[in-house]
Amino acid sequence: MSSVKTQSRYDASRHINYISTAPFNSAFFAYTFTQPSPANNFVGSGALSAVLNSSGAAVTAVDCPAGRVLRTNGKKLYPDAAGIPVASLADRTPLIGVFDYHTSLSGFINPNATVFALYNLDKPVDDIGGTAAGSTNNTRGMSVYTGGTVTAVGDITTSGQLRSTTSTALTAISVSSGSATLTRDINPALGQVFTLSVQATGGTNSIALTQTTASPSGSIVYLIVTLTSSHTTAISVAGTTNMKMVTQALGTVASKVWVFTFVSDGTNLNQVSISPAL
Repeated sequence: MSSVKTQSRYDASRHINYISTAPFNSAFFAYTFTQPSPANNFVGSGALSAVLNSSGAAVTAVDCPAGRVLRTNGKKLYPDAAGIPVASLADRTPLIGVFDYHTSLSGFINPNATVFALYNLDKPVDDIGGTAAGSTNNTRGMSVYTGGTVTAVGDITTSGQLRSTTSTALTAISVSSGSATLTRDINPALGQVFTLSVQATGGTNSIALTQTTASPSGSIVYLIVTLTSSHTTAISVAGTTNMKMVTQALGTVASKVWVFTFVSDGTNLNQVSISPAL
């Protein structure tokens, strides 16, 4: 007989709160328990259903929009103990009780669902568009600082710029005579921006770019090639292993910069554009 339904505690867990990153009406549940009786062979059972809004209808995306802060109420719902039929291990995930300050609705959520993120409520208000302390950003959530990998299977939405704050310098090239092909490898695992300093005062030389470590599909890579002084001989840049690009002659001009942009298809870095000599 199922008798354990919910657990309610007023403890430190109330400080763990969530914010919706997408409409969450389909991930917001009410729990009902049917008491044991002769009709059900004296075996109680539990069930999840949609939370109902003030009109008595199932909540919609209007009731449960993205950006809504949900406060935990200390309740936890363990499907096995609560008499809820489970078909797989995933169905046994404990649910967390929350309430919505704006609508006064309460229910249960899976805290690991992709439509929720942790949110800090040690603040004067819970409105992400609030203006506490005179700044429109003060209540929009904490920054994320990590030395690990950030992995997302959904979209990444930002009002700022996604960027790399570091650059990787390839081994500089300095030639004064002879004829040679000089290979430089771009490893996207090191970052997004690469620089190459070139000085050629003699000979006929070329630069061969390679990518021996394949980058994930969609990766954007920038290569900044700088001619450091006057050049009396031309030097060119071309792609070889896993690099698809148009050969670019850098000419004999002095102190110029070219910027190459590439996008990865999972195997090759494919040239998107090249700037004129800057």
